[in-house]
Amino acid sequence: MDQPLADDLSVVALSQICGGAAIGHTLLRYRQISSTSDIARRCARRGDPAGVVVLADEQTAGRGRRGRQWVMPSGALACSVLLRPTLAPSDAYLITIAAGLAVCEALETVVPLRPRLAWPNDVVLDDASRAAPAKVAGLLGESASDQRTLHWVVLGIGINVAAAPAGLVDGCDLTQRATSLAQASGSAIARPAVLLAVLAALERRLAADLAGRDRAALLAAWRARLSTLGRRVELRCRTGPCRGTAIAVTEQGGLVVRRDDGTLTDVSAGEVDA
Repeated sequence: MDQPLADDLSVVALSQICGGAAIGHTLLRYRQISSTSDIARRCARRGDPAGVVVLADEQTAGRGRRGRQWVMPSGALACSVLLRPTLAPSDAYLITIAAGLAVCEALETVVPLRPRLAWPNDVVLDDASRAAPAKVAGLLGESASDQRTLHWVVLGIGINVAAAPAGLVDGCDLTQRATSLAQASGSAIARPAVLLAVLAALERRLAADLAGRDRAALLAAWRARLSTLGRRVELRCRTGPCRGTAIAVTEQGGLVVRRDDGTLTDVSAGEVDA
């Protein structure tokens, strides 16, 4: 049974800092739960206000894109944020774009590194010993809407802070594809510092970018952070796997790939392994 740590001292300390913030005014921390997003969705459905943040020390059923398992190593940060943006349902993708930038900007304040984004929703760090950037964090947005209204969005964020996951998961060797803030920077990193930086950056980004003040600037900043452009990707085609090179992104967040046969195609997050 999921048991909240209502008397956790770190939650008390964080709440004193976040008490007046739009994001983080309410913190719910659990020792072990299925997924922070499961709890955040319950909060959304019962009418809790935007800005509730759910934290967990351990997740038993964390998930990523396409229902993949998200492995939470010891000392990782797992949280979900309840949002109620005034966006059309067709614009919900802007949440993940803005949030990805926010996480990159937040991590830059706690480690001397420049995180980048692997399309569509991973945060990666360059590593000279690897052929490709290594994943340090991931984001997943889940929402409820009807034809006209986006009722709520639950933004799940997982960050490898102290250690990187290892082993084979969903066919991927995480030892080769993942890293952590501590491993990449060579320094011990405090989870509260990471969390506070992320929540503050989310609040700044979402307040500015989702107000529609300059969507072109948001998309330009996102493109500038993408590590996927110019790289080889594998597509899930009707006839089986096929490969190509990512060359651009669309205004709606899709990826444009030039297949090896020379044809261009716009693909969604469910059709590519970057």
